[in-house]
Amino acid sequence: MNNWKQTVRFDETEGLMADVPLDFVPSKPLVRLMFDLSGEVQTLTPEMAAAAEAVLQQLPGLNQSVAEAAFEHFQMMRQMCGDIYNEEDELLTAADATELQALYQLQIIYFPEEPEIGRFGLSFACQWEIEHGFGLQFRNWNIVEVGGEAEAFSFYD
Repeated sequence: MNNWKQTVRFDETEGLMADVPLDFVPSKPLVRLMFDLSGEVQTLTPEMAAAAEAVLQQLPGLNQSVAEAAFEHFQMMRQMCGDIYNEEDELLTAADATELQALYQLQIIYFPEEPEIGRFGLSFACQWEIEHGFGLQFRNWNIVEVGGEAEAFSFYD
């Protein structure tokens, strides 16, 4: 985790970002950190770095709440698709939050434009919603939004 600051870069299309290896289950080998989607900030500020460091330290302790939220979202989406398409037998299944972890993967951690310790979003690729993914938003280390990937980066006050 200590070397992630060396990967900080600015891209005119994607904004300020970095990459970090994580031991968070499940995640990609390198997870992207996204700091400013507006493209207005081109260098990492001390406040942004502090917010990222705090998340990287606290993330392993959030694994259970993330797994439970993912399982709840999965069950809701499975029920909704079953009701709409009447194809419940063909939908993915998972008996519990632990079994579901094989079906999603952390890709991006988003931070709001105004850094705040404990406020961030997690974006996952998932097999039950390939098009929209799965996203969580945290404030004060608690999940405040659950849904598609957009929930991870749509910071509203």
